[in-house]
Amino acid sequence: MHHYQLNWNFASQEDSWGTAIVCADHISKVWQHTAPWIKHFKVQIEINPVMSDDEFVANQEAVYAAAG
Repeated sequence: MHHYQLNWNFASQEDSWGTAIVCADHISKVWQHTAPWIKHFKVQIEINPVMSDDEFVANQEAVYAAAG
């Protein structure tokens, strides 16, 4: 079972945009959360995954290898 938590959410009704900060242990949980918004309201979603410092250190060798 994957973990998903909505930590912060803001929606501007005047400008028709919004931002959410979530914590998830798998990217699929983020897409499951956004899917109804995409389907029913035809919104465009941009997801920017980030790593915590601990995750970066644990994966540092693979991150630098991927960066070339």
